[in-house]
Amino acid sequence: MERLAIINQYIKTQIKGGYQLPKIKNKKHFYIVPLSGGIDSFATAYIMLCLYPDTPFVFVHCDTGIEAEGTEEALHQFEINTGKKIVRIKGKYDMLEMIERGGNFLPSQRQRSCTQTLKTLPIKRFFQALKEKHGDDAIFIQFVGLRADEPLRQGIDWKEDYIASAYPLQSLGLTKSHVNTIAEIAQGIPSYYINKSRSGCKICIFSRRSEIIDAWNNSPAELTRAAEMEGIPDDILARYNDLPIPVHKQISVSRNWIGYYRPSLLNNPKTAYEAKRGNNKLNNNIVDLFGANSAKRLFVAVEYHYYKNSYGLCEQPHVFFENIITYSGTLGGVKVALKHFWLHRLHTKEMYDADEIALSEERQIQMIEIEIDGFDFEVPPKPDGVYTWQNDKTPLYAIRKTVSLIEHVLLCEGLKQDLQSPVKQIRDIAVNAKEKLAEIQQYGRILSSIQYDKPSFTDLTEDIDISDAPVACLACSR
Repeated sequence: MERLAIINQYIKTQIKGGYQLPKIKNKKHFYIVPLSGGIDSFATAYIMLCLYPDTPFVFVHCDTGIEAEGTEEALHQFEINTGKKIVRIKGKYDMLEMIERGGNFLPSQRQRSCTQTLKTLPIKRFFQALKEKHGDDAIFIQFVGLRADEPLRQGIDWKEDYIASAYPLQSLGLTKSHVNTIAEIAQGIPSYYINKSRSGCKICIFSRRSEIIDAWNNSPAELTRAAEMEGIPDDILARYNDLPIPVHKQISVSRNWIGYYRPSLLNNPKTAYEAKRGNNKLNNNIVDLFGANSAKRLFVAVEYHYYKNSYGLCEQPHVFFENIITYSGTLGGVKVALKHFWLHRLHTKEMYDADEIALSEERQIQMIEIEIDGFDFEVPPKPDGVYTWQNDKTPLYAIRKTVSLIEHVLLCEGLKQDLQSPVKQIRDIAVNAKEKLAEIQQYGRILSSIQYDKPSFTDLTEDIDISDAPVACLACSR
């Protein structure tokens, strides 16, 4: 319990004023803390245990069956730290099975059937069972993790007079930074927060494109099940599933020996398309075997984990890894997506043991304008009458295919760039791959590359693109 003592000490330094447990005259009180698996609910639980260590709180988790990777580990760590048992409520079917049995009727931001069926109703039945056991004079008060900096989110409006909700984080004036620190000190921020902005399911109607891309990499089985529910016609589905052969296989080199195009600011050879907008193929005389009129521009955001001094691991500044964050058909679209992405990075900076300045230096983001040849052939538009998980109507398989095309272009351009590398080992791989590269199908090219000017935390929290974003379900903790 040493860690619990440390977190209690921190909590007491952050709380201004007192917090009183809700009490209703002539009632038997039962205090419930729902744990979504997210840091807001964990912080709420630790605070209540700190303030009222002798109160018999009941901790409850409703499991949808496809919770984000790392959720169960975080719940188990809470039990270890506190010595408290979490009551786990899980239905006969997971969320995807429930949707399949309902005729593949997908949830939407207006019709949140998944939350109602797998979160709200199970906890309501839990309260009903407790009421039957303890009598009509029992009242059940649940402590919900809504923060002081979430004015637009609201709790469940219970119609039952024996259920009530309290919001200790709001009452105590605790914000995201407080919650993050509490969670980090107590048990560490759950692993899924690396690229996921909230707890909850691996696939969700609120998932941003960046989260879908990440989920395809980390939870392909669940994403495949979800994608099948969209009911894409067979002819279009065949195009979506016809993925490019990976570049490293085509040039017979291990994937970890090649990388995406990397901007010169990260200690790489400078290219002709840096810091300027490119010309569309329609405006020049290059012959396009796929048809120039079907080429499409995409704006792609790529994150590079970069160290200037490499911490003594190598002689030169070094990119440790890179990943495609998201893409959009417009520059404005990718900029808005990056605001949300970068705010999430800043919200979870504790995971990287870095402040805002250090994180901004180590996580470089580039906006890359790419042209994909024959895009509508490679990724046909969704037919009318097909419903999807994404609010912008893009099918999940189409996102996977588009990312595979983008990656193919970035890797091919990266090999061309490596021909100019001052590092002999890198240059030799590119030279050996040059002949094979000329023979494989090229899906497109880079037109321009511009560094993303990352806004400050203060600017982002006051940005209208952030404040006007859809409000997620209460069952998900952010």
